[in-house]
Amino acid sequence: MVSSVHTHQHSFDRVELSEPDYQALLRSMASRLFPAFRWFFFNPPVESPYGVAHPDAALVAETGQDWWVVEVELARHSIGDHIDLQLRKLRDGWYGRRHLDHISARYPEAAPLLEKLNPKYPQFLVIVDDRSTLVEKSARDNDFDLLHVLPLRSADQSGPLLYATCIEGRNPLHRPRRAFGTAVQAEAAGAAARIRATQADAKAISLETVKVLVGNRLVRAWVEKDRLGLVLALEIDELRLLVGPGPYYWLTAESHEVGRLSAID
Repeated sequence: MVSSVHTHQHSFDRVELSEPDYQALLRSMASRLFPAFRWFFFNPPVESPYGVAHPDAALVAETGQDWWVVEVELARHSIGDHIDLQLRKLRDGWYGRRHLDHISARYPEAAPLLEKLNPKYPQFLVIVDDRSTLVEKSARDNDFDLLHVLPLRSADQSGPLLYATCIEGRNPLHRPRRAFGTAVQAEAAGAAARIRATQADAKAISLETVKVLVGNRLVRAWVEKDRLGLVLALEIDELRLLVGPGPYYWLTAESHEVGRLSAID
């Protein structure tokens, strides 16, 4: 992890901040940390099967194509099971237009941008100020992307007090919005769900595994003989509960990853 940063004018050392100060720093640096996104204070109650949670912020693409629910954590906190439960609540929360209204009530100028969003399907991001095995494991287990944003403060105590941030690792907001894949249609097949490619020129489904990530659940799957469909080990109603009720879905297969099934916006 970076311990100091040096520019032509200043030197910066790692610093520990309180959670409110760390959030304020992220907010002030957001336009540089997350270009093409807007950072909003966002803490409405999010109801879930596990109880109510309050996120810390939201990131909304300037294009209005997607948005992220953000949880901010300090690595040094002894948080036990708290973070795992918090992320589970946010991941499985029931999101709707009222949550975006929470943003537009505070930022009226953002209302036209928010109108473009699908409120039901945010993506999820944990931002942490240092390495933390606990936070990283909870993020991975709950399908959150994770970003290390290190806070730094000017080392020259005789001059003005300046702050900086340093991103370590891959910034998930820089990835393509959707990987290459195949549009598929779902139908019931007895006690299973069957998905079939909808395009006439669809490529054969090529998976190196017999498991597919459906929403947040890893599901066993069988590739059909013509390799243009899959049979999933879950019922059609379970499929709709995990990735949405629409009849069309998107199947991707990224390198070194299982196939992924998500709703088409």
